[in-house]
Amino acid sequence: MINSLTEVRFENGGVFQMEITDLEVGKKVHWRVRLSPHDWEGSTITWALTPISNGTRLLFGQHDLFVGSTGYSVVETCSGWEYFLPSLKSYLETGKGIPYVY
Repeated sequence: MINSLTEVRFENGGVFQMEITDLEVGKKVHWRVRLSPHDWEGSTITWALTPISNGTRLLFGQHDLFVGSTGYSVVETCSGWEYFLPSLKSYLETGKGIPYVY
């Protein structure tokens, strides 16, 4: 539901809280980051799904990133997504993801 909050927690204690700012069930969701241990506050994460002939295309983006007080950089953010997105793909296609080990 638009304006509701969703929260993701990690084993190392990291908590991310996002507000849903746009939603079309089965098509797209946009999150505005409200709480993050990595200076993501204020950034927007977008997920858009499009049917294609052999499945579904996922278009992902994270916008309005900056280096804040923790020093967590855009490069580190990209490296994180480069790990988690293939894990998500594996999970969706095979039922088995690649858990991150802290």
